[in-house]
Amino acid sequence: MFVLSTHVLAGVVLLALALARPWAVAAVGLVVVSGVYAYHRACLRHDREIVRLRWPADHHLAWQTADGRWYHGRLTTAYAFGRWLVVLGLRADHARWRRWHCLLFADALSERAHRHLRARLTVYPPPLDDVETG
Repeated sequence: MFVLSTHVLAGVVLLALALARPWAVAAVGLVVVSGVYAYHRACLRHDREIVRLRWPADHHLAWQTADGRWYHGRLTTAYAFGRWLVVLGLRADHARWRRWHCLLFADALSERAHRHLRARLTVYPPPLDDVETG
């Protein structure tokens, strides 16, 4: 619901801006398409969406997608947006350019598990070969 509401708010802001700048109406279509796409991804309606994530102590992650496949790889990016959202960028061992992103909203995990994840990213970060943290 958070993803959908942010896109609706962006559309409302663009419509308000369109009163002064009529060309801003064109951007509303982009926001609508982006919102629908983001909402479908957040609802796990694609086969490529991550449904399970395992992160052992050696930082070699494993994740399962909605189509049932398991991938093994490493963390490439990690962003924590306060208490509400953690975004993990993952790259499979066999994929050079393909990245997966796992969005973990606060209500997707127990409060304790979400807090431990944020602490782990801060206190015990993954190896810094090409990791971007925010």
